[in-house]
Amino acid sequence: MRLLVGAHAELNRSCLWHQVEIRSHIEDRHRGVALGIEEVQTVDLTVNQSQAVHVNMLLGAESPSAAALDAWPGIFSTFAIVLLIPGVGGAWEEPGWRGYAVPRLQSGRSALVASLILAVLIAGWHLPLMVVGQVYYSDIVLIVAAVIVFNWVFNNAKGSVLIIMLMHAANNAAFGFFSPMFSGADSISQSWLLALVWVVVAGLVIAIAGPTNLSRKHHRQQEPVPDAEPESVGPIPKDAGA
Repeated sequence: MRLLVGAHAELNRSCLWHQVEIRSHIEDRHRGVALGIEEVQTVDLTVNQSQAVHVNMLLGAESPSAAALDAWPGIFSTFAIVLLIPGVGGAWEEPGWRGYAVPRLQSGRSALVASLILAVLIAGWHLPLMVVGQVYYSDIVLIVAAVIVFNWVFNNAKGSVLIIMLMHAANNAAFGFFSPMFSGADSISQSWLLALVWVVVAGLVIAIAGPTNLSRKHHRQQEPVPDAEPESVGPIPKDAGA
C-alpha cells in the first residue's frame, strides 16, 4: 500500500507538470485560449485511474506488486509512442472523431446528444476488441462517459484537436500502466470501477457545463452550414402546339 501511495503522489506531480505544459502550449498557440483551471484539473486522467485502483483494493483486490508499481516511468514513453506514431493507441483517431465528426454532429443538435451519437460509433469501433476479450464490455459505459468529457474539453478548447490527441494518448498510456496490475475477477472489477469514475466525471460535466454546449464559456463547435444555393430552373419547353 505504501508503494502505491508513493507512486500515486509521484504521478500527481508528473501530471501537474504536464498540465502546466499543456496549458502553456494552448496559450502560446491559440492566442490565450486556455481550458481553465477546472477543466485542466479534471483532465488528470492518470489520477482518475489511480483512484479506481485504490477503491478496487479497498474492496478486496490483491495489491499490485512492487514490480508493477516501479514500472510507472513507462507511462511517458508509452504516451510519446501513442501520440507520435499513427495507428498506435488511438490518438490519431481524433482528427476523424473530434476534428471531423463532432462539429458536424453538433450542428443542429446539443453537444450532449452529439456526444451520445458519437459514443455509439466509437463503441462500435471498439466492439471487436470486446468480442475477442482484449477489453471488457464495461468499456461501453466508459466510452459513453469519456466521449462526453472529451467533447467538453474539445468545446472549451475551441476545437483544438491537438488537446484531444494529448488526452487520448495520456489516457491510453495510463491505462497501459494500471490495467496489468490486476487479473481475473480483480481485473474485471477494476474495469467497472474505472467506468464508474468516468460516469461521475461526465455527470459533473453535464450538471456544471450544461448539455447544450458542454461549456459555460464557449458555444459548441459546429461545422458552418453553407448557404443554400437557389434551385436552378431549366429552360421552359415550348408549347408543342405553338
